[in-house]
Amino acid sequence: MKQGKANYNLLVSTGKWGTKTKEQEEIIALKAQLEGLKDAVLQIIDKLKKAAGSKNNQNKKKVKGKMKKDVKSKREQKQDEVWKKIPPKQDKPLTKKVSSKEWYWCKHHMAYTIHKLADCFLGKDCADGNKPNMPAKAAIKEEEDNSTNYVKTLPTSINSVKYDNDK
Repeated sequence: MKQGKANYNLLVSTGKWGTKTKEQEEIIALKAQLEGLKDAVLQIIDKLKKAAGSKNNQNKKKVKGKMKKDVKSKREQKQDEVWKKIPPKQDKPLTKKVSSKEWYWCKHHMAYTIHKLADCFLGKDCADGNKPNMPAKAAIKEEEDNSTNYVKTLPTSINSVKYDNDK
């Protein structure tokens, strides 16, 4: 046992105890290089993610902009509708040229339109004698009165049909 301990002390003092072989040292060096490469790759991936993230954020901002209501165009549309509804004065012509388009005053629509007065379908309906699509309140009241009359006369008409079938 004394001899073993003396041998151990000799190897430790010379630095031969616990030393690694050449193969073990190569393995340790390769592991260190591999860890260094892993760190470099992770840094590159982080940079790419940040760059891609900023591009995605820019795209997201564009999408958010598209989803918002376009108030400016609504304002322009309302301003556009306002001038169309102002009738021309008696001494002014019934046509107007706005932004390279010819606009005609239509008395049936009570607004400037693209169609001429002669081409107006609403005007043709009125000229043919057809009633407009919006009936007057008096006409509705009259129909209600007639419908109640029909309800009152319904039992007598049913009885007359039964009487005719019995014969």
